[in-house]
Parts: sequence; structure tokens; C-alpha cells
Amino acid sequence: MNHQDWNPVVIHGKTLPSQKTKVPHREVTKAQTLDQTELGTHEKVSLSVAKTIQQARTAKGFKTQKDLATAIGVPANVINSYESGKAIPDNAVLQKLRKVLGVRLK
Repeated sequence: MNHQDWNPVVIHGKTLPSQKTKVPHREVTKAQTLDQTELGTHEKVSLSVAKTIQQARTAKGFKTQKDLATAIGVPANVINSYESGKAIPDNAVLQKLRKVLGVRLK
């Protein structure tokens, strides 16, 4: 049994945050930035559409985003993401918004 290691292994408690080694900050090269942009990101709702939705919501008497969300049957955070311009456009949601708000969204 000479091929096995029979030396004892001692396991200590958790490593404290002060004992962890810090990873040095890496510089992002221009090539890496280009690679990231080539991969692309999903198209978001334009700010003009976001503003149109917000203005139409208040004009139609929906005081809160939750009121509009209830009217079209989606969670309130969906309306929030559309009005802030962070949402990835979903044709089903946009169609419901067009119908309830009576506006053209493009």
C-alpha cells in the first residue's frame, strides 16, 4: 500500500474575509470591449416609447403603474420596466398597452 497517502489532513474553520486574498482589478482591453459589443445585447424599449407610455397612462387616468398593470393583466414591475426603458419589447404586452392606452407605440 505504498501508493496511498496516509498523512493526516487538518481542516480549519471558515476563512475570515480579512484572510481571503484579494483579486487584483483587471484592465479591460479594447479587444475585450469589442468582443462584448459584437456579442450584442437585446434591444430595449426606446426612451420615446417609454415616455409615450407614461404620458398616456396619466392621461387615461391610471394614477399608478399598478393600476395599468392590473388593467392589462401583467405584473406591476413589467410596466415599471417599460416606462423606465429597460424592458425587452414583447409584442403581446405592447399590443395590450396600445389597446388600453389608445396610443401608437413604435
